[in-house]
Amino acid sequence: MKLLAVTAGLLFAASQYLQAADAGGTPMNHDAHDMDSKAIEGTGVVQSIDAAKDTITLAHEAIPALNWPAMTMPFRMAADIERDVAVGEKVTFELTGEGNAMTITKIEKANP
Repeated sequence: MKLLAVTAGLLFAASQYLQAADAGGTPMNHDAHDMDSKAIEGTGVVQSIDAAKDTITLAHEAIPALNWPAMTMPFRMAADIERDVAVGEKVTFELTGEGNAMTITKIEKANP
Protein backbone atom coordinates (compact mmCIF):
# COMPACT_ATOMS: atom_id res chain seq x y z
CA MET A 1 0.00 0.00 0.00
CA LYS A 2 2.84 2.43 0.84
CA LEU A 3 4.52 1.59 -2.46
CA LEU A 4 1.28 2.38 -4.27
CA ALA A 5 1.03 5.77 -2.52
CA VAL A 6 4.65 6.64 -3.32
CA THR A 7 4.22 5.52 -6.93
CA ALA A 8 1.05 7.57 -7.28
CA GLY A 9 2.82 10.62 -5.86
CA LEU A 10 5.71 10.22 -8.28
CA LEU A 11 3.37 9.79 -11.24
CA PHE A 12 1.43 12.89 -10.21
CA ALA A 13 4.62 14.94 -9.90
CA ALA A 14 5.80 13.72 -13.31
CA SER A 15 2.44 14.59 -14.90
CA GLN A 16 2.57 18.10 -13.40
CA TYR A 17 6.07 18.57 -14.79
CA LEU A 18 5.02 17.48 -18.26
CA GLN A 19 1.84 19.58 -18.21
CA ALA A 20 3.75 22.70 -17.21
CA ALA A 21 6.38 22.06 -19.86
CA ASP A 22 3.73 21.48 -22.56
CA ALA A 23 1.90 24.66 -21.55
CA GLY A 24 5.08 26.69 -21.85
CA GLY A 25 5.08 27.30 -18.11
CA THR A 26 7.83 26.73 -15.62
CA PRO A 27 7.89 23.09 -14.53
CA MET A 28 8.68 22.07 -10.98
CA ASN A 29 12.46 22.30 -10.67
CA HIS A 30 13.97 21.05 -7.44
CA ASP A 31 17.45 22.15 -8.50
CA ALA A 32 16.63 25.79 -9.19
CA HIS A 33 16.11 26.79 -5.56
CA ASP A 34 18.92 27.86 -3.28
CA MET A 35 17.38 27.59 0.16
CA ASP A 36 20.50 27.41 2.32
CA SER A 37 19.79 30.79 3.91
CA LYS A 38 15.98 30.73 4.04
CA ALA A 39 13.64 28.19 5.62
CA ILE A 40 10.56 27.21 3.61
CA GLU A 41 7.39 26.37 5.54
CA GLY A 42 5.06 23.50 4.81
CA THR A 43 2.12 21.57 6.24
CA GLY A 44 1.43 17.87 5.94
CA VAL A 45 0.49 14.58 7.55
CA VAL A 46 3.12 12.14 8.83
CA GLN A 47 2.98 8.88 6.85
CA SER A 48 6.02 7.12 8.32
CA ILE A 49 9.13 7.77 10.41
CA ASP A 50 12.45 5.93 10.08
CA ALA A 51 14.48 6.98 13.14
CA ALA A 52 17.43 4.81 12.11
CA LYS A 53 17.77 6.70 8.81
CA ASP A 54 16.63 10.10 10.17
CA THR A 55 13.88 10.29 7.56
CA ILE A 56 10.20 11.10 7.68
CA THR A 57 7.62 10.64 4.92
CA LEU A 58 5.02 13.38 4.69
CA ALA A 59 1.89 13.79 2.60
CA HIS A 60 2.41 17.52 2.26
CA GLU A 61 0.24 20.26 0.88
CA ALA A 62 1.47 22.32 -2.05
CA ILE A 63 4.61 24.35 -1.29
CA PRO A 64 4.32 27.41 -3.53
CA ALA A 65 7.76 28.78 -2.57
CA LEU A 66 9.29 25.70 -4.23
CA ASN A 67 6.69 25.36 -6.99
CA TRP A 68 5.86 21.89 -5.61
CA PRO A 69 2.37 20.42 -5.87
CA ALA A 70 0.87 18.47 -2.99
CA MET A 71 2.49 15.03 -2.85
CA THR A 72 3.82 12.32 -0.56
CA MET A 73 7.59 12.13 -0.23
CA PRO A 74 10.39 11.33 2.22
CA PHE A 75 12.58 14.01 3.77
CA ARG A 76 15.80 13.91 5.78
CA MET A 77 15.50 15.32 9.30
CA ALA A 78 18.25 17.39 10.89
CA ALA A 79 19.83 15.41 13.72
CA ASP A 80 19.32 18.12 16.33
CA ILE A 81 15.58 18.81 15.95
CA GLU A 82 12.86 17.79 18.38
CA ARG A 83 10.70 15.03 16.91
CA ASP A 84 7.60 14.97 19.04
CA VAL A 85 5.34 13.82 16.18
CA ALA A 86 3.72 10.52 15.29
CA VAL A 87 2.33 8.77 12.22
CA GLY A 88 -1.08 10.17 11.29
CA GLU A 89 -0.53 13.59 12.87
CA LYS A 90 -0.86 16.84 10.96
CA VAL A 91 2.37 18.83 11.24
CA THR A 92 3.97 22.08 10.22
CA PHE A 93 7.61 21.98 9.16
CA GLU A 94 10.49 24.03 7.84
CA LEU A 95 12.82 22.94 5.05
CA THR A 96 16.26 24.21 4.16
CA GLY A 97 18.74 23.10 1.54
CA GLU A 98 18.66 23.04 -2.20
CA GLY A 99 17.36 20.82 -4.97
CA ASN A 100 16.71 17.26 -3.89
CA ALA A 101 18.80 17.82 -0.74
CA MET A 102 16.01 19.47 1.27
CA THR A 103 16.18 18.79 5.02
CA ILE A 104 13.53 19.33 7.67
CA THR A 105 15.05 21.63 10.27
CA LYS A 106 11.90 22.09 12.37
CA ILE A 107 8.75 20.00 12.76
CA GLU A 108 5.87 20.23 15.20
CA LYS A 109 2.23 19.25 15.57
CA ALA A 110 -0.10 21.60 13.74
CA ASN A 111 -2.56 23.58 15.82
CA PRO A 112 -6.01 22.01 15.54
